[in-house]
Amino acid sequence: MKNFGASNGTVVVDDYSKIEAVAPTLLRMGYGFSTLSVPSPTESYNRELYEQILSEWEWCGSPNEKPGWVREPQGVDGESDR
Repeated sequence: MKNFGASNGTVVVDDYSKIEAVAPTLLRMGYGFSTLSVPSPTESYNRELYEQILSEWEWCGSPNEKPGWVREPQGVDGESDR
């Protein structure tokens, strides 16, 4: 996922074992990684959920290209970290 989570983006897999052997290399190369389960065939798309996930990973691209829906990071107390 380009521009989210790490300088070179985030690799998304459904099973950590698929990248476990290369995870340290991914981090050294400037990638993050995350595991997300594959949605079931009956699951409806939930845009708000994906906006929340991507916002939690944080925008790492050019500030002038940041989508308007990306929320500011929240601290432990719910206050913005910025």
